[in-house]
Amino acid sequence: MKNKSILALAALLFSTLNPQLSTVLAQGTAFTYQGRLNDNGSPANGTYDLRYELHNDATTNGLLGSPQNDFGVAVSNGLFTSRLDFGPGIFTGDPRWLQVLVRSNTAPVFSVLLPRQRIDAAPYAVFAGLAADLKSGISPTFTGTPSFNAASGPPFNVGSSSLVRNLNADLLDGLDSTAFVLKAGDTMTGGLTINASGVDALTATASGVNGVNAVSTFNNGNGVIGTADIGSAAYGIWGKSANGQGGHFNGGAYGVYATSTGGQAVYANSSSGYAGQFDGAVRINFASPFNKPQLEVRDPSDSGFARVRLQTGTRPLWDIAVGTGVNTTNTLRFFSDGNGDVVTISPQGTLSTKVLTITGGADIAEPFKMSEENLPKGAVVVIDEENPGHLKLGTQPYDRHVAGVISGAGGINTGLNLQQHGVLEGDQPVALSGRVYVQADTSNGAIKPGDLLTTSDTPGHAMKVTDHVLAQGAILGKAMTGLPAGKGLVLVLVTLQ
Repeated sequence: MKNKSILALAALLFSTLNPQLSTVLAQGTAFTYQGRLNDNGSPANGTYDLRYELHNDATTNGLLGSPQNDFGVAVSNGLFTSRLDFGPGIFTGDPRWLQVLVRSNTAPVFSVLLPRQRIDAAPYAVFAGLAADLKSGISPTFTGTPSFNAASGPPFNVGSSSLVRNLNADLLDGLDSTAFVLKAGDTMTGGLTINASGVDALTATASGVNGVNAVSTFNNGNGVIGTADIGSAAYGIWGKSANGQGGHFNGGAYGVYATSTGGQAVYANSSSGYAGQFDGAVRINFASPFNKPQLEVRDPSDSGFARVRLQTGTRPLWDIAVGTGVNTTNTLRFFSDGNGDVVTISPQGTLSTKVLTITGGADIAEPFKMSEENLPKGAVVVIDEENPGHLKLGTQPYDRHVAGVISGAGGINTGLNLQQHGVLEGDQPVALSGRVYVQADTSNGAIKPGDLLTTSDTPGHAMKVTDHVLAQGAILGKAMTGLPAGKGLVLVLVTLQ
């Protein structure tokens, strides 16, 4: 093929010269190219292979994109048509030149046709370029009712912070106007999820009464912070549910943080289920006066129970409740599932239980007033005839005034302390029964476990009994440990007789 030339090139460009508007016109990046091919000065006829290259200037090798092949193109009277698509990002508004190569369908190589053809904009592409210039300050005025019919995605993007006034936003992002709420005077139904990281999830400020209007602030790291500052009718947080939870709050530092200068900081009500659930530790930080406890559990009925339930896993539960008890009302009850009330305490202080185990000490003691001050622990004391109701240090052997041993020697604490405030009070607890360490000496012989002990002439000490006649009424108890010689502590089972 000799002396081939291409004439009268025409490019019908739609969206390719302006990729910003490609979604508006739904054109894609393809365009139609039409030309005329001469063969030896005459219009060509037949089947040819065409190759197209896109360059950024008229002469140098500034190739853009991938060459486009159109094989087996029918050429009639020199005219042919090809559909080309160099892909996105090619036609950005800068000048472009098309290099055409041609061969007959039997030739092995392509021939380059010169010159390169400058690609100019078609009329609609010119209009599209004008629309793109809106970003640079051109502000056309639309008359009538513009209609956007996008294949997918939003019809347009508003990239300015300026208000778009007098725009009927009946459909925004696929949602009609009923899907949105006003800043004020509107009611939202359904659930609301606010996800925030490192910033405030929500800040709301209002004033009024009855919990609807309260000063509430949702701060960084906290699920809810509510503050009520408007009197006894206000609530920092109000939650009410007919079924399920009255309030459900998750937070980083606190699930719920609420303070109130009057009324309730948190009020939650549920007719079924639980008014609130805390999946985590709960802390109450409040200097409580007598008439305002840190935590109050109250049943509004006089015949009901104020109840706290404790349970681990699926094990039997425990209830701590206040309500009607045995022979009295307003009794504190410890209820064990399967065992009933295992402990009850009456308002008068009467405690009833099945078994009482004391782990803090091993003797039963009463406080007595002493005729002498600061008697040592483990000392043997006797009744002081000169001071009724008082005890003193024992100083005589086989003393039938023996009363007991001052509790607390040898690390053995008092197990049960019996007293009545304002009537029977004293300075030091004296063991009357149980196990206690006593000061002892071997002036009457070595002490062995099982020996009976009585008073000694060594002040405050016990010795073993050798004269059982004299010991009648003077026995302190029975030794449970021995003392070979000298003085020391001996564990005694106190059994006065």
